Amino acid sequence: MMIKQADYDEKQLSIILSCLNKLFEDKYFQLVLKSEHLDDMPKDLSQRMLKQREGNIYA
Repeated sequence: MMIKQADYDEKQLSIILSCLNKLFEDKYFQLVLKSEHLDDMPKDLSQRMLKQREGNIYA
């Protein structure tokens, strides 16, 4: 049961990371974040996003 939940959670995280990567490609989105002083994020999240962009989401 826990393995199924972990697989489900990993898939959901992958979807979220994919969406965030798409958003951060948008210059207007980045501009809005900067104007609201929201232009930083937790290190772990940024590392996961980078790994997903590189195609290595489980590393």
